[in-house]
Amino acid sequence: MVLLWFPAIASAMLRLGIPEVTPTAVAVFYSGFTAGSLLWVGVLGLVAHSGVRRLSPPVLRALTAPCGLTLPAMGGWSGLRLLTSLG
Repeated sequence: MVLLWFPAIASAMLRLGIPEVTPTAVAVFYSGFTAGSLLWVGVLGLVAHSGVRRLSPPVLRALTAPCGLTLPAMGGWSGLRLLTSLG
């Protein structure tokens, strides 16, 4: 998701942050972001994998429930903001 978000949203940031946008500057910028994102996702995956193995099923359910409720809440909030900005 991050790798799809970045070209769509952050291209404007690239345009603002680099005085002269060249193909080399764009390639370095996107390569760095992609490498950093993959590293971050890899580290989070390792931490989650080791944490899940150590947690008991009730604790894991207690942690998963708020995460499961937060995702649709954030989607609803984002959708509401989009609808209010359009109307």
